[in-house]
Amino acid sequence: MSVKVTRTSVFPESAEKVFARLQKLSMLQMIASLWVSFTPSQAEQSIQWKKGAENDFLFRLFGVVPFGTSHFHVIRFRLKEGNNTQEQNSHVPIWNHEIILQPIHDNHCSYTDQAEIDADWKTLAVWIWDNRFFCAQTDPLDANVKKKPDMASYSEGG
Repeated sequence: MSVKVTRTSVFPESAEKVFARLQKLSMLQMIASLWVSFTPSQAEQSIQWKKGAENDFLFRLFGVVPFGTSHFHVIRFRLKEGNNTQEQNSHVPIWNHEIILQPIHDNHCSYTDQAEIDADWKTLAVWIWDNRFFCAQTDPLDANVKKKPDMASYSEGG
């Protein structure tokens, strides 16, 4: 049984700039930090985010618990059409992602990440974990794109 998790955020940067950041492995690693770590399975492995590329990563929950090798097959990686990867590992046979960036105007864009998950009997647990991950996922990305807030206008809890 396949389930989906979707998260949409708005960033104060153009879709082009956010897309450029998404092409770097360091961005994936920063977005995932604390929840999971991705390390290329081979030191000399060249990570490419383009149609047809195959990337393998050692996957560690919370950066320390080994969770197998995750395989990413890039179906599409384009600004206008979006990014689509088919992902899997021995624990989660289907963990696919679709990322869509939509320009709102010159200095803002929406970022939507939808994951499709099928982990057999573990699907519910992975879905719960992924929901929590998605809630935290955009925080590092948001912090990486936003300028420092004006502390005079900052208020806790609204």
